[in-house]
Amino acid sequence: MNLRVWALLLFAVLPGAAFAGMSAYWLFPDWVQLQESHSRYTELANRPVVSATDLMIAEAAENRHRINCLLRALVFCWAVPWLRSAFTDFACCPIANRFFWVV
Repeated sequence: MNLRVWALLLFAVLPGAAFAGMSAYWLFPDWVQLQESHSRYTELANRPVVSATDLMIAEAAENRHRINCLLRALVFCWAVPWLRSAFTDFACCPIANRFFWVV
């Protein structure tokens, strides 16, 4: 393999795969925590007597988990196209300062 392929692997494929994998790995536990905090919040909101402080704390916990899930999903969605662009670069061959795509 030439230097270009190693550079693409080192600087595009490996970091993209690492970010996508870590983000997908931590998204599922965050999603479970979001569902639990949402059920706690709805249970608390449906009680006949509840203090405003307890309701705000439960809402803040739900929002915290919601933001975590959003960020994990965004990192995953950011890393996957990065991987795709790295793999399409493997298929392009330079000929006379032009690129054509090898199928």
